[in-house]
Amino acid sequence: MYGLTLVNERAADLLGFSTDAKNSNEYRDKLYDRGVELVHQHPVIGQPPSVVTAQMEDLRQGEGIIDFVNGYLGIALFSGLTGLALFAGGIAAQAIASYRARRVSRARGWGGLSDLGLGVALCAGAMFPYIPTDGRVVLTMLLLFALSNAVASVPAGAGRDPARRRAEPVAKPVDAPVPVVA
Repeated sequence: MYGLTLVNERAADLLGFSTDAKNSNEYRDKLYDRGVELVHQHPVIGQPPSVVTAQMEDLRQGEGIIDFVNGYLGIALFSGLTGLALFAGGIAAQAIASYRARRVSRARGWGGLSDLGLGVALCAGAMFPYIPTDGRVVLTMLLLFALSNAVASVPAGAGRDPARRRAEPVAKPVDAPVPVVA
């Protein structure tokens, strides 16, 4: 395959060996290296976005942005390792809580929804090195966490076979004995 990319431009484009792909990889490598360097300078609480972008001005691309493509590194740049630990700890805590709630949720009849929180936590943890921590991404993740937590906390019997619940007889009040007057 690699040999084909050397002689065929279309194959190189399809397989990620084009000049544009190489330039993109080099840009990402520079962003990563500079980001790690800046985190080393301010490891505890990071720096404000305006200070970080000023220090990375030479990495501004044609669209006029500095593309912080690694979400974890972006959090470490702006919030330090303290913020990164809190963020990653939140994802890990959600994954653990969702894993523990799976059996209970399934027993309550929620099936595949019981795995939602665990799946979202694992996917979020795996995808953040490749995407920026955009507010929309984080909000979507938090909403899915909220949904999975709601599913895990639904009381036993809720949502199960509503027809059966309607068919159950309602207990009639017992008539109190009438006192005898002598």
